[in-house]
Amino acid sequence: MNKFTILLFTLFLSINCSLYAQDNYITEANLIKIVAAKIALKHNKIKFKVNNEGIPEPLTSNDKTAFSALLGNKSTLEKIVKSSSKTKKTKKTNSQPEPGGDDQPAESDKKDTEESTNEENEFEKSAMENELKYILFIANTDDPNELLKIASTCPKQFEYLEDVSNLADMNASGAKTNFAFSESEIIYGIVDFTISRAKEQMVEVYLSKWYNTLKDDEITRELLPQTLGVLNAFNTTESLNLAQYGDKWKAAFQEDLRNFPVKLQNEEFIDALLTRVNVSEPSKSEVKATITGGSKLVYDLYLKKHLVNILSDMSAGYVAETTPKYEVFKRLTVLSDILLKAGGTMNNNDTYVSTNLEDINRMDLASWKIFVKLLCIRNLDGINYVSSGRSDELLAQLLLDPNTNKFSTLYRQTLNTVITYQKAVNNVANVQANELNFEESRKLFELSFQLTDQVISYIPLVIKDATVAQTIKDTHAKIKQYYSALSEIGEGIANRRYGAVVDGTAGIIRMIDINKQQETLLSNLQIYGSFMVNIINAKDSEQVKAALDELIPRNLYKLKNTHNFNISLSAFPGVLAGAERIYKFKENPDGTPQTDQPKVSSWAFTPAVYLPIGIDLSFGKKRAKKLDENKKNLNEKKFISTNIFFQIVDLGAALNYRITANDSDEESAPNVTFKQMLSPGIAIMRHFTNSSLVIGASANYTPSLRTINQSGNEFQSNAFRVGLFIAVDVTFLNLYTSNKVPE
Repeated sequence: MNKFTILLFTLFLSINCSLYAQDNYITEANLIKIVAAKIALKHNKIKFKVNNEGIPEPLTSNDKTAFSALLGNKSTLEKIVKSSSKTKKTKKTNSQPEPGGDDQPAESDKKDTEESTNEENEFEKSAMENELKYILFIANTDDPNELLKIASTCPKQFEYLEDVSNLADMNASGAKTNFAFSESEIIYGIVDFTISRAKEQMVEVYLSKWYNTLKDDEITRELLPQTLGVLNAFNTTESLNLAQYGDKWKAAFQEDLRNFPVKLQNEEFIDALLTRVNVSEPSKSEVKATITGGSKLVYDLYLKKHLVNILSDMSAGYVAETTPKYEVFKRLTVLSDILLKAGGTMNNNDTYVSTNLEDINRMDLASWKIFVKLLCIRNLDGINYVSSGRSDELLAQLLLDPNTNKFSTLYRQTLNTVITYQKAVNNVANVQANELNFEESRKLFELSFQLTDQVISYIPLVIKDATVAQTIKDTHAKIKQYYSALSEIGEGIANRRYGAVVDGTAGIIRMIDINKQQETLLSNLQIYGSFMVNIINAKDSEQVKAALDELIPRNLYKLKNTHNFNISLSAFPGVLAGAERIYKFKENPDGTPQTDQPKVSSWAFTPAVYLPIGIDLSFGKKRAKKLDENKKNLNEKKFISTNIFFQIVDLGAALNYRITANDSDEESAPNVTFKQMLSPGIAIMRHFTNSSLVIGASANYTPSLRTINQSGNEFQSNAFRVGLFIAVDVTFLNLYTSNKVPE
C-alpha cells in the first residue's frame, strides 16, 4: 500500500470519527434531555454544585435525598447492571472462539469469570452513578461558569447513557417489574399525589375565581385580554393540566403588561374609567388628554422612536382635530413641536441637529423678533391651536420687548434640554443591541416630560388674557402628577420591570380616584398584577410555587370564626394524648401467652402525633361583649368558633406509638398499610380567639395499627383511641360559607 493510499485511508477514518463524534453528541444531547425530563416527573430538577475536584455533587440535602431516591436501593442498580452485563456477554458469546481455544470453559475459569463479573458489576454501578451526576448537572445547569468547571473531569463519552435511561424509565413509570415496592411506599406515593392534587385543585378553584373577578370588571377586562383568554382555556380544558399552561401564562402576561400603555392611549377606555370615578368636565377632558397623550409618548419612546418625531406626529394629530377642545397637554405638545422644528432639523430620522449655540448667542433683540415672526408664519396651524385661534394676539404678545427677551432665555433652556436628550439617545445607540439600561431609559423618559414641563413657562408670553394663562398653568400643575406614573410605566416596559408597569397603572387609577371608590379594582389589579410579574420572573418551579402561594389566600380558617356556618375540607396537624385500646392474649405467670383463649382488651396511655383529614363543620361566634371605661366593646373584632369534625384518614397513624413499661413486646408497625390510612372518627374542637390553633377531644378507630409479638406469636390488632388534642387548622378547601356573620 503506497503512502498516498495510506493518507487517503487515514483521512477517511478521521472524517468518519469526526462525523461519529458529532452524531454521538447529538444522540447524547437528545437522550440526556429525555432522561432529565423523565426523572423530573418524579424528583423535579435535582440541582448540583461542583466540588473542589471538579465533580458534580447534589447541591442541598433535599437534592441529595432526591438523588438517593432516584438510585433506589442497591438491587435497583444491580438489576440494570446485570441486564447490561448480560447483553455484553451475549455479544461476546455470539462471537467465534479464539483459534485453538476450547469451546467449553474449565471450572476454574468459570469461578474466575464469576469473580471478575462481580468486580465488573461493582465498577459499572459506580460508573453509572457517576455518569448520572454529570448528566443531570449538564441538563439542569445553565450557568456557563459552573458548566465549564467540569471540563477536565466530564466523561468524553457517556457509556452508560442507555442504562441511565432505563433507570429514568423505572423512576418515571414506577414499574413493578423493576422495583419491589412495598405497600408502605405505595401509600406514601398516594399521600404525596393526594397533597399535590389537592394543591392543584385549590389552584384551579382560585384561578377560576380570579377569572370571573377580572372578567366581570370592564377595566381589568380591557387591560388583560390575553391573560383572560389563557385563564378561560385553563378553566374549560379539562384534559390539560396546570403545568402545560406555564409558557402560555408567561407569554400572555408579558403581552398584556407591555400593552398597558397602548390601552391607556384609548380615549374610550380612559373615558369609561373617568366616568366610573365621577370625574366631570372640564377636568375629565384635561385628564383624558394627559393620560392618552402621555401613554403614546412613553410607548413610542419604548419603541425607540425619537422624541422630536413623536411630538411631530402627536402635534399633527391634535392640530387636525375637527372639534378641538384645546386641552393643556395637547397645547404644550403642539408648542413643543413648533419650538423644536424652529431650532433644528432631524438627520436620518434618528438624530436631532440643533442650531449652534454660538449663532444663538450672536442674536440681538431684532434677530429674535424676526425669529418669532418666522415661527408664527411657518407654523400658523399650530400657533392657532396653541392660542385657541388667536394667533394674531399670540404674535403681538411675543413681539413686546420684555416678552421677546424672556422668550430668548426660555428658548436656550429648551434647546439645552433637547441637546441633553440627544446625547442620551447617542449613548443608547452605542450600547450593544441598542438596548436601554435602567438609568438610560429613566433619563430619556424624564427628559421627555421635562420638555413639556418647561414649555408651560411660555404660556404667559403667548396668551394675552392673564386669567386664561393662569387657568392653563393651574391645570398643568394638576395634570403633571401623572407624568411620574407614565414615566414609571415606560421605564417598566423598556427594562422588562413589569412590576413598575403595574404600579404605574395603579398609580394613575389612584390619582383619578380621589374619592377612593375603586379600592376593589386597585386591590385586584395589584394582587393579580403581582402574580403575573412573579410568574414572568420565575426561573424554576419553586418560584412558580411561591407566586401561586402569594395569589391564593392563606388563613382560610378565619372564615370559620367570622361566619355563622362553614363547611370545609381541613387537616389538623398536632399532638394527641389519651388512651388507646388494643386486643391481645392473656399471659400466664411465666409470661407466656394463652393462645388458646380469646384475646382481651388492653388500655394504655398514648401520646401520639395527630394528623387527621376530613370534613369540618364550623359554627362561628363573636366573643361576649367586654366594655372598657368609655363603654367601647373590647371584643368587637374577636371571634371564636366551635367545630364538629368528621375524620376520614389519619396521616399520623404510622407515627403513633404507645409508651408503657408493661408492653415492651409491642412494636409500632414498621410499614404503613392501607388499613392504617383509614381512620374514621369524630372530634369536637374549639378555635382560640382569632387564631388557627384549636383544642378538642376526639375518638377514632384505626384497623391494624399495632403489630403484637407475644413470645413469638405475632399478630396485628385494631386500635380504638380517645383523647384530647391541640392542633393547627389547615383548611384545604372551603366547601360552603354562609353569608351571615356573628352578631
